[in-house]
Amino acid sequence: HRPTWNPVKGGQDQGGNRSIVPTRQYSSKDLPSHTQIKYREPPSFSSEDYKNQLLQQESTVQKYPSEESSSEEEEPSDYSGEDLDEEELMAEFEKVKQERAQAENLKKLEEEAKKQELRNEQLLKGNPLIDTAPGFDLKRKWTEETVFKNQARGEPQPKKRFINDTVRNDFHKKFLDRYVH
Repeated sequence: HRPTWNPVKGGQDQGGNRSIVPTRQYSSKDLPSHTQIKYREPPSFSSEDYKNQLLQQESTVQKYPSEESSSEEEEPSDYSGEDLDEEELMAEFEKVKQERAQAENLKKLEEEAKKQELRNEQLLKGNPLIDTAPGFDLKRKWTEETVFKNQARGEPQPKKRFINDTVRNDFHKKFLDRYVH
């Protein structure tokens, strides 16, 4: 855009907004704002109160020891058949692991076979020359009809010649024939 004289002058005349009679209307954005400072309020409790509260919490923890240590002491450890049971459980656990691994391998193989079948189907359907689906025809443009083809084949091409006069050249003559005569 073009620079104007009024912004260059600045002041009251800036932007061509020169007013002869001052108005009493003003923008809310011109009003003063943030005229008061926020003061920090003192905390609601003192550091001594906080210390007393922490000491009370520590004393309640010392009065009631954790329940985990007491339950460990009460467990009897005289059980003799524990080793046999553990061996049987571990053997059964290994069997379950092997069965799950075999099931996962079977699932993976089935999924891969399905994916391969889908790929083959998509490849066959993607190529219209190979696809043997009934009712499938290649789409042709409407301009490919034989009526429209090779229409200008028999007509001789006019030879273009250069004339350095705008009134006598071929374009001007054709224009006059078309629009004036």
